[in-house]
Amino acid sequence: MIKRVRTCGAWVYVAAVAVILAGCRGKVAKDHSDEQKSPPPREGEHVMEQGDQEFVVVEVNGMTLTRSDLNEKVWRYIVLQNESDLPPEKLLPKIARYRKKIISSFVTQKVVLQEADRKSISVSEETVDAALSRLKSKLPKGGTLQDVLDKYNKSEAAIRDDLRDELRITRLMGTVTADVEEVTDEEIRAFYEKDKAAFKVPERIRVRHILIDCPADVPDDIRSQRRRKAESCRERLLAGEEFAELAAKMSDCPSARTGGELGTFPRGKLIPAFEEAAFSRGVKEIGDVVETSLGFHVLEVLERQEGGIMPYDEARDLVAVFLNEQKSSPVIREYIGRLRAEADVKYGLESDRLAADAER
Repeated sequence: MIKRVRTCGAWVYVAAVAVILAGCRGKVAKDHSDEQKSPPPREGEHVMEQGDQEFVVVEVNGMTLTRSDLNEKVWRYIVLQNESDLPPEKLLPKIARYRKKIISSFVTQKVVLQEADRKSISVSEETVDAALSRLKSKLPKGGTLQDVLDKYNKSEAAIRDDLRDELRITRLMGTVTADVEEVTDEEIRAFYEKDKAAFKVPERIRVRHILIDCPADVPDDIRSQRRRKAESCRERLLAGEEFAELAAKMSDCPSARTGGELGTFPRGKLIPAFEEAAFSRGVKEIGDVVETSLGFHVLEVLERQEGGIMPYDEARDLVAVFLNEQKSSPVIREYIGRLRAEADVKYGLESDRLAADAER
């Protein structure tokens, strides 16, 4: 398994999907309500680096990263991490950290891609198509890649370019690590047996719900009406109505568009009252209406995964990836270090050179 060299490429969009399209999952999940907030207007980026936006922060063999480009990449990180609402005193240190990482990653990406150019490493459009299909298959149920691209004002052509670059880098790294021995079955088994506790997985449930929205400050008569509406939904389900169809019609949660499905959770990740009810229910059981700070829920557990030690057959591939990356990483680091040392890299500020070198 080859450890990929990644910068602000396609992986950002995959990760962003989980944040942007999480829907009600982010509300019901404990401590994740901020996932529903939209980022502030662009003018809210007053804490970003000011000055000449065409100032060249770094140049790598003629390829430049301007201050404007850097600000855009940093801002995407901030939005992706749901940090756009932080006050300046908390946001500024994060900006400084992201800035260093992005500058260093830019240098690495450019020297590696330029080496791929020199070695005429390319990928077919069919290969890019397949990678894009795999990326789309990882989106949360009901989510679309276009939702994410629209949010970041990106085109599918741009993400195809990101994927193409990543695939070319992967092929180049494959040639670099061709002589690295693959991990053996004995090594995999020994690693697993040595620390089985590391493969402990918690009990998890897959759950869906119908939410009747009811904020804490609504009058009592409205609260009673909404509870009755939730009770009516429960009765309709007990009478045989299909859950997904009823959720689509009645639920006030964004998850209504996916039949009320929220996903799979271990203990400790949900609003306490919701979690207590969900983990005490049997699979497919329609229990009593549950009240939380969001309102009234009619929930159903679709699947229960018992906790315990992951069996070796399930853990084997994970261990193999980890151990192969351990073997490949030193070779790749040395190779990239040589490419960076041989490249003509010019920094606009000496402080950026020192910071980027520290990130290597």
